[in-house]
Amino acid sequence: MDWRTFVVELVKALAWPVTVWAVTIAAWKHVVRLLPRLRELKYRDVQLSFAEVLRVASEEALETIPARAALPAAPASDTDRIARLLELSPRAAVLEAFVPVQTALTALARSHGIRVGKADFYSASALADTLAAAGIMSEGQRALFGSLRRLRNAAAHAPEFAEPPESVREYIDLASRLAASLRLEAA
Repeated sequence: MDWRTFVVELVKALAWPVTVWAVTIAAWKHVVRLLPRLRELKYRDVQLSFAEVLRVASEEALETIPARAALPAAPASDTDRIARLLELSPRAAVLEAFVPVQTALTALARSHGIRVGKADFYSASALADTLAAAGIMSEGQRALFGSLRRLRNAAAHAPEFAEPPESVREYIDLASRLAASLRLEAA
């Protein structure tokens, strides 16, 4: 085989993969902009949505978190601020609703003698892992924390976050209940 034949065969072999790659790269920005508008994603038997993840998290909370009556109430100023945010920006409400969870997680760690610096506040997932490994945080609380964190991240990073207010209210309620249960254990 001479070098010309080799080049022709190489071009023939790479034509489709290079074309698919080029089209994918060209269309990627458009596809990424459309993803947040999806209400749900379905592939074969797997279907995911913000509401579905929230429903599962709510079921986890029933088994993990005490009834609201047994939990200390959240500060009224936090509740009012988050409710006002919901009217203005559901994304901001989700982000703000997670802050008391992080704060309660830090307080729980400190109450058990775990040194927590400022960096740990921002890596709440690692702190939750540490607390769960030490048996301070239950597996149910850890799972609920993980679900709420993933939903918070989805809200934070989606270019357009358009969840209905009912879903966001449910998220806020779950975050508030988890934060209250963590504060209860820290006391």
